[in-house]
Amino acid sequence: MAKRSRALIAACVWWNIALTAQFGAGLMNRQRLELGRNAYDSFITVPRLVPEPVYRYVFDRESFYQRSSVEPKPVDTSPPDPDVAR
Repeated sequence: MAKRSRALIAACVWWNIALTAQFGAGLMNRQRLELGRNAYDSFITVPRLVPEPVYRYVFDRESFYQRSSVEPKPVDTSPPDPDVAR
């Protein structure tokens, strides 16, 4: 029973770490979780992506502080137009 509890706790901890990694990598939208996709990314995609940032952190830490050449997309903060049909 204790092994099952530890495995469940480890899976829950990994789930939360993986969701954080997905958000940081731009793999997910925080406003809309897709359980199937997030589960796949948590246990398949994220483990595949982990070695690259770990390598950069250990051997090329300066790369984390370089500006991206991609400009962020502007966010539309205007209220929705009530005349436009949804």
